[in-house]
Amino acid sequence: VLAGQEFEVRIAYENQGKEDFSGLVLRLEPPASFTLKRTAPALDEESGWRLGNLRTGSRGEVVLWGTLIGGEGTIGELRVSVEAAFGTERYRIAENRATITIAASPVHLEISGGAAGEAVRLGDMLVYTIQYENKTDVSLRDAVISAALRGAMFDFSTLQTRAAFRSIDNTLTWNAANTPELALVVPKARGEVSFTLRSKVAYPVRRFGDRDFTLAVDAEFSSPTVPPLLAAEKTIAVARDEQKVAGDIAIEASALFRDAASGVANAGPWPLRVNQPTQFTVHWKLRAYAGEMNGVEVRASLGGNVRLVRVVRIDALTAPKYNERTQEVVWRIERIAANRGVLDAPVEAIFQIELTPSSLAVGSTAPLMGKTTAIAADGFSGIALSAEYQELTTALPDDLTVRSGEGVVRP
Repeated sequence: VLAGQEFEVRIAYENQGKEDFSGLVLRLEPPASFTLKRTAPALDEESGWRLGNLRTGSRGEVVLWGTLIGGEGTIGELRVSVEAAFGTERYRIAENRATITIAASPVHLEISGGAAGEAVRLGDMLVYTIQYENKTDVSLRDAVISAALRGAMFDFSTLQTRAAFRSIDNTLTWNAANTPELALVVPKARGEVSFTLRSKVAYPVRRFGDRDFTLAVDAEFSSPTVPPLLAAEKTIAVARDEQKVAGDIAIEASALFRDAASGVANAGPWPLRVNQPTQFTVHWKLRAYAGEMNGVEVRASLGGNVRLVRVVRIDALTAPKYNERTQEVVWRIERIAANRGVLDAPVEAIFQIELTPSSLAVGSTAPLMGKTTAIAADGFSGIALSAEYQELTTALPDDLTVRSGEGVVRP
């Protein structure tokens, strides 16, 4: 068969035994690249027909139509089996298989492009080119190229192309009306069509199952002209391009002096006084967007004259650790589930730090922590991800009980 060309399969069955059978079910096990179009009779189950009782000598037939996708020479095996009921148990009593090979197409079709990187990121420009070549000695008339765009992360408002766009099923169509060279594709002729659009700038996450997004383009070239010796209703060629959409990780850091919600009473003078220690709680919050995050690491350096007092609470199996020599706080987490912190509470670590301001800080706010960085490996696309959050100072913009200017160090 030709890739993408609909073909017919007939499945004949007959009871050649001496006993009647009851409760028969015919099962279909197609290859992964097979698409079932229709059947006669209609399916009774997702992949089977209930044949009921079959008397000895009786026979029947099921007919189905479908398509197979793959490169030239790809072999697919379509299996069928019959199950019968014996008492309360069911047993497979017969099976057979047919081998289907994809023949060389008279037209070569190829898709190239998409995102420039290993995976699609938010807001990426996607550039697609569909190339075709007539490999026959016959001119193909009235050619049509279609491209079905599949995936929730396409931003169709940014689409640019000369093709006609059908928004009901997100399909682009090129024909002689918008691409004159498709009116007659002479032997050995080559050509291409293209389109661009961007991926969405935000993940359409509404439930936990909204994860591991992909963007796919299914292209088809067709012409009513059929070369000699080709048993088909039309000349057809298909191609597919699919890219994974990378998830993302986000880190948020905040510092509080008054933190009753965490059950922490921070000691020390407020406003700050030179050479007198004051305590604060730092909150780290992690979010995993649209994919599972593996090998997560969060780190930040404490400011001068700042030390780690204790870890207050964590929402993970591991706690942040402090390296006194480097003044770094590092938090390593093996895994964060997809959409954690997007549809529920983020993964959070709360720890207490203590600042003893020096005389050089008088009249200004003092640094508590440098920029917080987070790295992780996207469990779906496999690419490395990173995020960062701004440094923290005694200005404490996240502490709603602190007024402007209170974070300045006093003598």
